Amino acid sequence: MRRRNDLQAGITLVELLVVMVIMTIVSTMLIGVWFALTNASAFSSNSSVQQDNAREAVARMSREIRDAQAPADVNVSEFVMAQPNEIRLYTTFNDANADDPLTIPRLVRFFYEETDAATHSGAIYREISTGGAWGSRLLLVKNVVNQAQSPTRPVFTYTAFGDSGVYQSDSLADPSQIVDVTITALVDLNPGHSPAYVTLQTTVQPRNTLQL
Repeated sequence: MRRRNDLQAGITLVELLVVMVIMTIVSTMLIGVWFALTNASAFSSNSSVQQDNAREAVARMSREIRDAQAPADVNVSEFVMAQPNEIRLYTTFNDANADDPLTIPRLVRFFYEETDAATHSGAIYREISTGGAWGSRLLLVKNVVNQAQSPTRPVFTYTAFGDSGVYQSDSLADPSQIVDVTITALVDLNPGHSPAYVTLQTTVQPRNTLQL
């Protein structure tokens, strides 16, 4: 009778604790994998959106710079400022009457502005001059880290034709000498976490300026 009771004995407390520990370890591993996959999926989605925004921003600036057009009734160049982080130009881009040759080009600017002093990241904007004042600010792309690099990287650099011939610079005293403009946008795809940078760069030759 005693031997029969021994054979029908249940799980011991030690065995139960061992099973619980094993299940806890397995559950923790599964949860960890799930979080890792979720984070990877979120990063992939966010970085894809950020890359698309950056490409659209560079493409937008490229189109406007390429089609820069000086006003016919004012003795000014197509470009009125050429600085490392700002360019100003006249354009009819996105104007409702852009197809009309009599449409007066508007003065617009593209510029980088720091938005986070701690990380030196910022954004690139477009603004239209209306009545001598800047307004209608449009955000083109954020998390731009050109100024967070060492050395810093200008958003705009220029090839120009001056008295001494062709030269390159990130700042022109005479913007009318512009031959082409190189746009460089270094964007952080993973802000607030481990940096994941993508560099978008293109060189644009304006149609209405000096051609070499």
